[in-house]
Amino acid sequence: MIQSAKAVICKDEKYLLLKRSEGSNNYKGSWEFPGGKFDQNESLENCLIRETFEETNLVLKAIGKIFEYRHQDNVREINFHIVEVSDFEGKIKLSEEHLEYSWVSIEELENYCLSPIVEVYFKEFKNEINR
Repeated sequence: MIQSAKAVICKDEKYLLLKRSEGSNNYKGSWEFPGGKFDQNESLENCLIRETFEETNLVLKAIGKIFEYRHQDNVREINFHIVEVSDFEGKIKLSEEHLEYSWVSIEELENYCLSPIVEVYFKEFKNEINR
């Protein structure tokens, strides 16, 4: 099973979403949270910090609540560690993995083609956001 960490970064009641490039193996053109697969023997925190920096150039400072969700698609099973981030610094500079980024309010989500894990987060964990 693949282990993956995703950062839910919120600023001014908007969430950072990245649009996957057309060269992506899965979910081409969909919008997702920054993050990715664990390297061998890597901790959750190190994976989250490394992947977010590689994809966005942002440095995470404070990590909050962690949610777990197992996702099965036609190809593989992924155990997502979805982590709320309360503090970060830096200016966004995207890697080649993503075409663009957007800060999106909950009300605007319906206008985006979301990856499955983003949909799950807002459907299943939305009630936990302000606790």
